[in-house]
Amino acid sequence: MTRVAAKRLRLLKDPFKDVDYRNAMMRNLLFAAVVLAPLLGAASPERPPAAPPGVPSGELRIEVANLRNGKGMLLICLSASARYFPDCGADPAARTLRVPASRAGALTFGGVAPGEYALSVMHDENNNAKLDTLMSIPREGFGFSRNPAVRFGPPRYGEVRFAMTRASMSIPIRMKYFL
Repeated sequence: MTRVAAKRLRLLKDPFKDVDYRNAMMRNLLFAAVVLAPLLGAASPERPPAAPPGVPSGELRIEVANLRNGKGMLLICLSASARYFPDCGADPAARTLRVPASRAGALTFGGVAPGEYALSVMHDENNNAKLDTLMSIPREGFGFSRNPAVRFGPPRYGEVRFAMTRASMSIPIRMKYFL
C-alpha cells in the first residue's frame, strides 16, 4: 500500500486526526481567561470616586441592551489603563459595579474625572462568580464600550476607549452571547 493510500485510509477512519485543534482551543481559553474572567474581580463593591476632590468630575451613564434574561448579576468595570484592560481586577484605579441583571436598564458611575476610559461588562447569569464555558466558548454574555466586533479574543483598549469630556455622558453597551 502506498503512503497516499494509507493516509486516505486513515482519514476515512478518523477524518479529524490531522486537524490541529490546540490553536483554536488556546485562543478560546485565552479569550475566557483574559477578557471575561477578570470581570469576576469586579464583583467587589464600587471603589472610591476616580476624581480627586477639587477636580471637575462627571456622571457616566451606561445603557445595557440585549440582555438574554434578568437572571444573575452584571459585573461592570471602568478602567483608564490600557495596561490593565480587560483585566481590570488588577487595576488599582478601576471602578466596578455589581448589580442584579433585572435592574440593568441604565447604570451610573458618578464622580468620573475627564479622561479616556474603557468599559467591560459580563452577565453572570447563574450568579456563580465565574465565567461558564462550553468547549472554551463563553456561555454567558459580555459587552464593551463602543461595541466592537469580537472574534478570537478580547478587543484592544484602543478599540473600546472613549473620552469622558462632558459633565454627563451616556455609553450604550450591546451584550453578546456566543451560546
